[in-house]
Amino acid sequence: MAALKAFFSKQNNLLINGTIIILILCLFYNSLLVHLNGNILACFGGIFQTDFLSSFPDDVYNSWNLRGIGYKTILYFFYKLYNFLFTEWDYTLFEKFTKFTYYVILFFLSYFFLVGLKPFFKKYNFNFIRVFLCAILLFLLATHRQSMEAEEIAVIITLGMFSFSISDILAFKFSLLTSKNTGFAF
Repeated sequence: MAALKAFFSKQNNLLINGTIIILILCLFYNSLLVHLNGNILACFGGIFQTDFLSSFPDDVYNSWNLRGIGYKTILYFFYKLYNFLFTEWDYTLFEKFTKFTYYVILFFLSYFFLVGLKPFFKKYNFNFIRVFLCAILLFLLATHRQSMEAEEIAVIITLGMFSFSISDILAFKFSLLTSKNTGFAF
């Protein structure tokens, strides 16, 4: 435990941070080169087919996979974003663009959610930048061979809910769906 606390201490060690950044860049590049797995390809195939047969809300719901509607919506978002930005259909470009966009969003959300945990980091004297870099490194290590799975997105949402629950930022704790007057929350 002492070694872990020393690793994440507030002391800013450029060598450790630089090494983590180099590992992140190598894994990020490698993850862009690895093809999407068959599970994700089947999900995108269902989205391609239903996009030709129906319009927006129906094609997301009717896409052929057994995932939840939120996961289908996320994949549909990547498909439509690619179609909006590029006129020519190129599978290799689609795959690289989708993975690149997914990881950029993942990095942004990880940073945003870890900001909510800053009181925890201050309490235990952790270096926020090093914790953020290690979180990105762990996500890339776990997902560079099979990315964009529903379980991976669930982990990101769980991290967000955890950071919102212990955050000192009042905006994270405030919900428009909760009312003191009615006495219940949705």
